[in-house]
Amino acid sequence: MHEHSMADALVATVEHLRLEAGAQKVCKAVLRVSELSPLTPDALQMMIDHAAEEMGVHSFPIEVVCDGLLGHCPSCGVVVLTDELACSQCGVQGIMPAADEAILVVSCDFE
Repeated sequence: MHEHSMADALVATVEHLRLEAGAQKVCKAVLRVSELSPLTPDALQMMIDHAAEEMGVHSFPIEVVCDGLLGHCPSCGVVVLTDELACSQCGVQGIMPAADEAILVVSCDFE
């Protein structure tokens, strides 16, 4: 199921960041979700909790920021789009907005 693979990828990314930081625990992850996404913060938290349990790692609370469009840039990956539907990082034009498949990890707080 698409939602499960997305949650698995989010947990794996946050775990990778935790290990890179040499931290014991993830206190919070701030995620940017496209304003077109049908995902609610509660649904996303449940998906992350389930994925963490399945992966045998500790879950973490999330804060969801939903204040713009996200898309997939062929050069940069998942990015915030400008009003002209261009990549905010490299300026590539014609990027289409994404819905639930585009989530960015903005930051993580560790302990």
